Amino acid sequence: KRSDGLVNEDVRKVLRADDGVLWLATRDGLASFDANGFAQWTGRDGLLNRDGTLAAAGSVKELSNEGIWFSSAGRIWRCDGERITRVEALAAMGGASDMYRAADGTIWFIGDGLWKYDRGVLLKVEHFSDVRKLDGDAQGNIWIGTNDGLWRYNPKTGEKQSFTTADGLPHNSVTPVRRGLGDTMWVGSYDGLAQFDGTRITNVLQGKS
Repeated sequence: KRSDGLVNEDVRKVLRADDGVLWLATRDGLASFDANGFAQWTGRDGLLNRDGTLAAAGSVKELSNEGIWFSSAGRIWRCDGERITRVEALAAMGGASDMYRAADGTIWFIGDGLWKYDRGVLLKVEHFSDVRKLDGDAQGNIWIGTNDGLWRYNPKTGEKQSFTTADGLPHNSVTPVRRGLGDTMWVGSYDGLAQFDGTRITNVLQGKS
C-alpha cells in the first residue's frame, strides 16, 4: 500500500529478480521491494509524460548482466538499484510492450513491430500488427504474440510462420507467450491456455485466460 511506501497501488507488472528483489511497474512509476522496504522512481527521476503528469511504468525485465530494464514515457530505461537512466541508443524505437534477451546477448523488443538491439545498434527487423508479447525458444527463434495469432520468427534466416485457431490455438488474440521446459512454449489467449511442444498445439485450459 501507499502507506508502506509503494508509489501507487495500481500495479501493472511484477518481476522477481534473481537476487530476490521484487520490481513493480505501477501507474505512477517504478518500485522495488527488498528486506529494507520499498524504493521508488517517479516524476522527480524523469518519468513524466509530455503534459507533465506522472508516467506509468510498463514492461519490466531483468536482462541478465544488463540489469533491470523497463518502459515508461515512450522510452526504455535501465535501473541499477540506485538510479535510472534512459537508454539513449533506443530513442528511435520509443517504448516497448515487452522485451527479451537472447542467449547470444541480442535484446529483442516489441514496439511498433519487432526490433533488435545488438552491440549498440538498433534495427527494426519485422512489422507485426497489434503486437503484445514475445519470448525465445531453445533454438533461438523469437515467438511473438499478437491480436491476430502467434508468430515464430527465425533471426538467422528471416523466416516467419504464423499459428492461429486453424492450427489449434484456442483464440487468435494471444496475450502472454512464455518458454517452458525443452521445446515447450506456453501460449495464453482470450479463450484459454495452449501448449506448443515443437510439433503441435494442444489446448490445456479452455476458457478465459
